[in-house]
Amino acid sequence: MILMDSNSILEEEQATTLPYFGLEQVDELATLFSKVDPVAFQKVCIKVVLNNREVYFHAGIQTSKENNDWVTRKFNVTNMFDHCSLYVKTLWADQSEAFFNSYGLSHRDFALVGGALPIITKGNGNIGILVISGLTDTEDHEFGVKVLKQLKHQLLS
Repeated sequence: MILMDSNSILEEEQATTLPYFGLEQVDELATLFSKVDPVAFQKVCIKVVLNNREVYFHAGIQTSKENNDWVTRKFNVTNMFDHCSLYVKTLWADQSEAFFNSYGLSHRDFALVGGALPIITKGNGNIGILVISGLTDTEDHEFGVKVLKQLKHQLLS
């Protein structure tokens, strides 16, 4: 696990910006998760939302309803702030209660943890959200980054 600061996470968001992404690429993205790390794939739930529409959901054989709840809470953070949930976590690192109080948010609906990443395309900006839950929050984030970078490489080839 690598400890990251907010600037590093913003750089990752730029590094994972895709040339394009639509429904045609959803299956390709989903397949990459099982290829990149088949063991982790069975430990996680993965949700892909594109243009405010859930277009993919995976629940690994080692997951539970709790993972689904984390997916929702992580998604809500990225949906509200248009950045990785890990980025928002780093911004409020020692002030988590201030975060919830400042925005009037509920712990039931929002989680200051990593694992939700915006799906960004060149020229269009944020078009969706990718959420992973089942590993540590940093590992969830790193799994998402690794797969998005691999997808970007494939789309550019």
